[in-house]
Amino acid sequence: MPSLRGKVLFIEDDQMTIPETFARDFTSLLQVVGKLEGLVIGRFQRASKMTEEHLLYILDKHPMLKSIPVLYDVDFGHAQPSFTFPIGGTVDLNSENHQIVLTKF
Repeated sequence: MPSLRGKVLFIEDDQMTIPETFARDFTSLLQVVGKLEGLVIGRFQRASKMTEEHLLYILDKHPMLKSIPVLYDVDFGHAQPSFTFPIGGTVDLNSENHQIVLTKF
């Protein structure tokens, strides 16, 4: 796996995910990525039963996320409609305005 230190991490999951598995997998991922510059989470499919309340509870358990922009419920990955973000591109995240701006792709 490439180093994600200083990067913006885009993650999403499929319909096989439930809140408990996402929480476990997410915690494992954060233990190996190092210091991120931002986090973008794709919109969960309905079958996952992930609610905003579940997701906020999971995110709140990770102090490192309190100091970086975090956006969730973003239309990319398995969700429709979807947007494709180029790997290796550059983005500016604004979690207060719920914006992702591609600055280099």
